[in-house]
Amino acid sequence: MKHPNTVRQTLKSIPKNFLFGGIGIIILLILVSKFFPGSEDLKHPAAEFKVYAHPSKATSETITLRTSGTSKASKKINLLSETSGQIYRIHHQKGHTININETLATIQLEDRSQSLKQIKAAYELAKHNLNITKQLAKDNFRSDINLKTAQVEYETAATNLAKIEKEIKNTVISAPFKGVLGDVLLEEGSVVAPGMPVATLLNLDPILIQLYISEKDYGRVILNHAAQMRFSNDEKVSGKITFISSIADPKTHMFLVEVSIDNPEFKFPEGATAQVDIPTVEQKVHKINPSILSIDQNGNMAVKVINAENKVESYPVKLAQSAGDIIWVTGLPDETIVIDYGSNFVNSGEKVQWEPSEKLKGPEHAQ
Repeated sequence: MKHPNTVRQTLKSIPKNFLFGGIGIIILLILVSKFFPGSEDLKHPAAEFKVYAHPSKATSETITLRTSGTSKASKKINLLSETSGQIYRIHHQKGHTININETLATIQLEDRSQSLKQIKAAYELAKHNLNITKQLAKDNFRSDINLKTAQVEYETAATNLAKIEKEIKNTVISAPFKGVLGDVLLEEGSVVAPGMPVATLLNLDPILIQLYISEKDYGRVILNHAAQMRFSNDEKVSGKITFISSIADPKTHMFLVEVSIDNPEFKFPEGATAQVDIPTVEQKVHKINPSILSIDQNGNMAVKVINAENKVESYPVKLAQSAGDIIWVTGLPDETIVIDYGSNFVNSGEKVQWEPSEKLKGPEHAQ
């Protein structure tokens, strides 16, 4: 046995960092032996996490595309003056419902009435001369030249008469169809020329609902299929899809769709907003609560399920339809077990225990 002084000298000769390191190792070994006293405890794995879930089976559903649209007249035209003159009278103002052929405005006749009398008299004379010439030519008292001259004079007079009659007819500006007057652009006393707009006329029967759909919905909306509209006053009406644009808006990449609605009494005005429900293609979907949705590593909306080995799997899903606190999604196996509670505490590949969600009495259980 070494003398104490010799041991003390030996310890002094050991570098301090070696000494402290050795002490640390000894302490670590003591802790390990205390908390892991026997290897037999390592033979039992950690308990499987318990989740609550429900069996889900996909059903075939006709998915409804819900969006909003704005009403628009099926036809809008400018009523143009077809002659020149001064506006004598404006018969109706903006917003008035006007029937087909009803007069909107009249232009002063000025000297057209006198011209009509003169031209009509010339026409009657030319017509009389032609009849006499024909009779005389038949009896060989007039030559073919005389007959041709009388024929030309008659045709010229007839053309002049038709022209002045059209001029007089054009002094009356009337509606080519039943509609609602938009802007009345002129006032009484205004001077017009041919081609000058006098007012706008809107055809509201049928009325169109214009809406826009995304690229992913483009193939789901079908021409001539039905659609349901609900206006802000809760009035519901059915319509038919009459137009689907084949060219997307270059800025929004959305496609214009038009739904036609019968509107004989003009109940629905232009510019009204409506909720539009369009039944689309049939799809296999699962009905779930949106609260169980998660985001996977790729940033996709996902749902966690339990496979046949009681292991967690995460499937990216797409929203097909929603109604209140229920949604329908695609992307899950036809038959699966959907995790309702506890999905946030488990990851794909982990084995879990599960019990039916019906055992839970309230929403206080964390997901």
